[in-house]
Amino acid sequence: MIEKSYTEEEIAEIVRRHGLPRYPKLALYREKLSRKAKAEPNFRFYCLYGQLLRMDVLRCAYEQVRANKGAPGVDGMTFGDIERDKDGEDGFLTSIQKELKAKTYRASPVKRVYISLRGSHWWGETGGVNVFVLNLKIAVEANNESARRLKLAG
Repeated sequence: MIEKSYTEEEIAEIVRRHGLPRYPKLALYREKLSRKAKAEPNFRFYCLYGQLLRMDVLRCAYEQVRANKGAPGVDGMTFGDIERDKDGEDGFLTSIQKELKAKTYRASPVKRVYISLRGSHWWGETGGVNVFVLNLKIAVEANNESARRLKLAG
């Protein structure tokens, strides 16, 4: 594959379109992934796992989960707990990265909570919602963003 070089204007547009002003390299990676998927619909992407190990991918996922007001999981850990810890956000993300790199990462238990479905046509019924722990939310968000790029391209 021939590597395309981008002008500063093109990079700025890609970063704006992907909504990642703090992560221009990540925006370019996602753009390349999307373009490759559009150009070659039958291409198999075998090495996406390695992209989960990038600290910018994990940090961006952390910020997205935090911006979505990710609630504490069954372990009760909050973003405040992570940031007050002596290792802080960097230590938390580094521990996730090490577990992913060593392929020892195991998802923590998920709590199933049933909520009332008010305001829907199933009035009075309940629906189940899974409550994940924060490190699982971050790992899932990092993985899902790459998958979204491929799906949007296809």
